[in-house]
Amino acid sequence: MGRLNEVGYLRISGCARGRKRSYVLGESPNFTSVGGRGIDHETLAGTMVAYEEITGNALPEGGSEKSWLVLVRNLRSGQWIHRAFTGVARRPKDEGVGPLSALVLKPDGSVAWSAKVGGLSGYVPPEYEVHALDKSGSRLLASGADIAPHSLMLKGSALSWIQSGQQASTVLH
Repeated sequence: MGRLNEVGYLRISGCARGRKRSYVLGESPNFTSVGGRGIDHETLAGTMVAYEEITGNALPEGGSEKSWLVLVRNLRSGQWIHRAFTGVARRPKDEGVGPLSALVLKPDGSVAWSAKVGGLSGYVPPEYEVHALDKSGSRLLASGADIAPHSLMLKGSALSWIQSGQQASTVLH
């Protein structure tokens, strides 16, 4: 469900079927030269929702700081299940490795994603990382320029992606 807020940005909310209460997740992405914020990649599984929260701010001394978070919330209870950066930042002012290219979710709140790491300058080929956050904890599953960014798939507990033209897989607990 979406609704325009007082300044005209789409506020995104979610609720579980049969429940009267909805929870505000965030707003559609809005960035200007001085910064911004928003959510993207909203994914549902049962009563769980996962999404990416993006923030960016221009710094007075020049440059910028950015943050990319993966959030998982139970829409039945409103409880936060996970809140994690997309990976270990490569730049000192950033939090998270970069923006998501794919996000998958299980009904129990286990989540996995692929995130773009490099190539922001346009001259260096981008790298990607595949991460999982589940009952086993948070872990980096793969990294490299040879990961197909949108290949992440989840069938039951079987998580897979394409790297070097070959399917790689693991179990999402």
